[in-house]
Amino acid sequence: MAKRKNPIDELAELRQFIKDLKTQEKTLADKIENKLGFGTHEGSKATATVFESERNTVAWKEIAMKLGAKPAQIKRATKTTVSTVVRITPKLAS
Repeated sequence: MAKRKNPIDELAELRQFIKDLKTQEKTLADKIENKLGFGTHEGSKATATVFESERNTVAWKEIAMKLGAKPAQIKRATKTTVSTVVRITPKLAS
């Protein structure tokens, strides 16, 4: 009779597996970005689209500390970051 795994251990193993997969995913996405660059690229089973994405975040805690926040305060507390995205779209089965 097989011994049942402790759910805590099972969850820990699963999270480690996911972490390893995410590392592999990041490595492959970086490889696609560095080797192929921006644009749409075809594989035999999927299409990869590499593009930059911009994200604005506002430091609301900083604004909230000052009473009567004005648009200029919001603008000063807004941070823009740029990230590169590799999106994979599976192709329909023929």
